[in-house]
Amino acid sequence: AYDDWALSQYAKQVVAKQSDYKLLLDRGFNYRNLLNTDKLFMLPRNQNNFKLQPGMGGYKEGDQWMYTYFVPQNARDLINLLGGNAEFASRLDSALSHKVILFDNEPVFHLPYLFNQASNPALTQKWCRYIMQELYSATPGGLPGNDDLGSTSSWFVFSAIGIYPVCPGRPTYAIGSPLFQSVTLHLPNGKEFSINSVHSSLKNYYVQAVAVNGKPWEQLTLPHVEITSGGRIAFRMIGRPGLWPKHKNPVNLSETKTNAEFKVSDFYVTHKTAGPDELFFAKFSLTNRGSAGTKTVHLIVNGKPYGQKNCYVPAGHTIHDSIACRLYPLGISWLTIEGTGMQKVIVKALTFSASNSYRISALSAKPMVRLHDVQYIAYQVQNIRGLKQMVTLKVNVNDSLVFTDTITLRPGEKKVMKHEFRALERGFQTIRIDSNQVRYKVYSNASESLILDLSSIKFASDYSIIDKSGFSNNGHVISIADNTRTADAALLFGKNCFVERPRSASLDILDEQITMMAWVYPTGLNGGLTDIFTKGDTNVLQLSGGKSLTFFAGGWGRGDCTVDLPSDWLNHWHHIAGVCRGKSLFLYIDGILKGTTVTDKVANLSVNNKWVLGRNDEFPSEREFQGYIHCAKVFQEALSGQEIGTIFTLDKP
Repeated sequence: AYDDWALSQYAKQVVAKQSDYKLLLDRGFNYRNLLNTDKLFMLPRNQNNFKLQPGMGGYKEGDQWMYTYFVPQNARDLINLLGGNAEFASRLDSALSHKVILFDNEPVFHLPYLFNQASNPALTQKWCRYIMQELYSATPGGLPGNDDLGSTSSWFVFSAIGIYPVCPGRPTYAIGSPLFQSVTLHLPNGKEFSINSVHSSLKNYYVQAVAVNGKPWEQLTLPHVEITSGGRIAFRMIGRPGLWPKHKNPVNLSETKTNAEFKVSDFYVTHKTAGPDELFFAKFSLTNRGSAGTKTVHLIVNGKPYGQKNCYVPAGHTIHDSIACRLYPLGISWLTIEGTGMQKVIVKALTFSASNSYRISALSAKPMVRLHDVQYIAYQVQNIRGLKQMVTLKVNVNDSLVFTDTITLRPGEKKVMKHEFRALERGFQTIRIDSNQVRYKVYSNASESLILDLSSIKFASDYSIIDKSGFSNNGHVISIADNTRTADAALLFGKNCFVERPRSASLDILDEQITMMAWVYPTGLNGGLTDIFTKGDTNVLQLSGGKSLTFFAGGWGRGDCTVDLPSDWLNHWHHIAGVCRGKSLFLYIDGILKGTTVTDKVANLSVNNKWVLGRNDEFPSEREFQGYIHCAKVFQEALSGQEIGTIFTLDKP
């Protein structure tokens, strides 16, 4: 389950390509719910939905995943809160494996070493070696991210000699997997400390035994004083996970030295009899006799996993909680929770009409499809009767029947149905199944691929800016002062005013192209960076030093296009447009191409930050644009210079 949980985030990054999306459909993923980043989750194999809401809003150079683990000063409590050693190690290992967390910046440097604290040093050794051998290379640009004054290089040096200072300021080093066979540290006090590893190779990266100054060492940390006193540490390496250290809970770096200790009791069900699909609850008590922590409580039905719940319990406390249940097969079901007694629930037959004997959910489609390209749709159907049944469903596009699905379902069974067809009619279309429906747009050229159109940016009583693209991606005015609007209700952007558009599938699911533009009337300049129109720090139009305009898409590290500002920039209207077409970036001012940059590689531009006018979602209270903005638009495809020139002429304030 953890692998699927992490994989759903990875899927978001690749799904924009049709071939990748079809692959995911074949694996049973639901398109809209998977990619609508307000509710990002995978259709599960049982009744549990593992919901993800990743995002970089409010985070700098990271996201919720990355900063969840940024507690180097107290890893033990972090592990307790995330479910204990096994749950913690499994989740982090999966997140790294599926690239939900990328090793590319300082906030993640300590992550490979956290497996030590979770009593799983083999995973620390595996990940340290993988990062050193696969993500670093002896080539130009051979670092996994910006070196930032040597930090990325120093991680490699520390890890290559087999130790790493996980918590800054604490005189203790985590033990990893030495890459070199022999290293000598020449210390300022004139002493030397040697690090030797026997049988170390590209394949032998697990630690079999450690000795310090000739004596067996059974700790996962090395105190700084052992190094400054001079001496030696010796590793014996092996090609499979070793048995070092020998005891179950070796010394680690955390301040809290005890685990959480849980006991489940008082298990009972609220219904002894229930109809198919009738909601009832499995209730229980949970006592924690150790440190504060989280327990994943598992409900078993008829010997099989049914549901689970993560329960936080303070140290020395008992809580009372429950897991929601719906049963389907007629007859007796037996329920239990982790060693507690069995509870019997009898499911009795109810009378169902043909229309309410099944449930349809998660109807989805690609929000934007080019004319004659393939549209993919998916939906889930569930039998909510207590008996096996056959369901016939009609799939309509607008008023035309396109598919008829006949599905046989066991009691409670869910199936994901998938279809694909060519988009042959331009404009907005509606897919309907019974009372369920979803809209999408078919466009024939780049200028029709409009996904956001905030043409009239003026103050309204409900603080909304109407989106005229047809997707209803209305903007929201964030204003904390009355002087942010003029007599004609035009918004004066600045410290007290900006506009944001929350996440939505039509705005978040991008490919390798984009066009973003706006009319701007600057009334002041900042000395540093000023963000005019942004989606996180990924797709950005910004000013630099009051002298230049910059556009980048797919992240600033991929490269940018920067041009000088016109001499009449201040207190005049100017149209700016940034275009990304694969590797190429184009920047226009007043309908004229001012700069072009070709980057080294293409990038998927999908990111789930909010679109923001007047600043940046990742840098609150910074980079604030001063002035007026008009006709902010985003297109899913790269517009040509001629198309941008036409818009420049038609939209002029």
